[in-house]
Amino acid sequence: MNVIKPFLPTKEDFLSWIKSICNIQYKRPDFKVDRMVENLLFQILKDFRVSEVKRDDLEIPIWEPDKWKFEIIFDLDIALSRMLI
Repeated sequence: MNVIKPFLPTKEDFLSWIKSICNIQYKRPDFKVDRMVENLLFQILKDFRVSEVKRDDLEIPIWEPDKWKFEIIFDLDIALSRMLI
């Protein structure tokens, strides 16, 4: 009797998938790179022979900052008192 063993990914497989996703920078919903992650995961699942892989378009609220500020307060006396001379 021939028994067909299912393909089980190795630890290295999982790590390579995770590294591939982490190498795609600036992942935000509804951005081009978000589609890259989607496509990568879609292909991994297809290669893994998951038969029912599908994509659902979802409405996701996206917040974009319209005001921002970066402020540095520098006190020379405090800075000098903390310096190691």
